[in-house]
Amino acid sequence: AGLRAMTPEYASPEQVRGLPVAAASDVYSLGVLSAEVLSGRRPWQGESLYAMLHKQKHEALPALDALRPDVPAYLLRTLEAALAKDPDARPRDGAELLQRLTPAAGAVPGVPAAREDGAA
Repeated sequence: AGLRAMTPEYASPEQVRGLPVAAASDVYSLGVLSAEVLSGRRPWQGESLYAMLHKQKHEALPALDALRPDVPAYLLRTLEAALAKDPDARPRDGAELLQRLTPAAGAVPGVPAAREDGAA
């Protein structure tokens, strides 16, 4: 297996470990970027690359609602799911992520609306 190109700050835990990646890894990366946009900083920071990667692999997502109390709860829950350490706990791809981000029925043509109970 060859060396994989990645931007460590946005890499999923499985990518950092050198494990196989799938669409859920992209969901994780988008979750990191989204959390950064909402809070003004990356969710995991460290004094070194190693320290940051360790936090990213092992620490829970910092409480974004403390930094941005105006962010809707469904968006925070979706970000938490996108940044789950276990890829099987994340939305499996961009379509599922979009479905979770679309609380109103019919808001995006061709994408089923999110269910009230939060299930996929």
